[in-house]
Amino acid sequence: MPITINGSGTITGISAGGLPDGSVTSADLASGAITAGALPSGSILQVVQTVKNDIDSTTSTTYSDIPGMSRSITPVAAGSSLLVISDLAFSNTAQSNTGFINLYRGSTAIAQPSSGANPSTIKQYTQGGVQVWNRSFTFLDTPTYTLGDSLTYKWQWRTDNTSLRVYINMHSTNANFTMVSQITVMEVAA
Repeated sequence: MPITINGSGTITGISAGGLPDGSVTSADLASGAITAGALPSGSILQVVQTVKNDIDSTTSTTYSDIPGMSRSITPVAAGSSLLVISDLAFSNTAQSNTGFINLYRGSTAIAQPSSGANPSTIKQYTQGGVQVWNRSFTFLDTPTYTLGDSLTYKWQWRTDNTSLRVYINMHSTNANFTMVSQITVMEVAA
């Protein structure tokens, strides 16, 4: 029987690994009609994404949310891991300026170094002139949660000097040079 994907997102014709022959939807996972145990470990159960195509900047020396750089997901299976994939486009306004960028799950900083006076997930330091960085970042999180919980992944940022500015999605000296950033979260079956 051929595999068919119709306009409503229903897949038919699957008969492998204990999955029933017929229609399989994400609602089947959420309702328990198909359990995560019926899927191979490492299966992607769902994918959500936020794309940021506007410009923001900060001069704050304390961490704050980067506007538009968060994504919530409600796991549909117990014990899943969450794979966070981001592409971030940053620039600084002057040399010897450092931008600090942290990945958070809710209010908890994750993907942190084990030591250092200024720990952060990503740092950008400008030496010798203005630069733009496109940073790709991937992190597999293994949070503790209860089914029905919504988990929010987000980026926060700060600068090391209130007289210097950090930008997202724009070259700091030319507003015609703009970019796009994104955060994607995938639920991975245990």
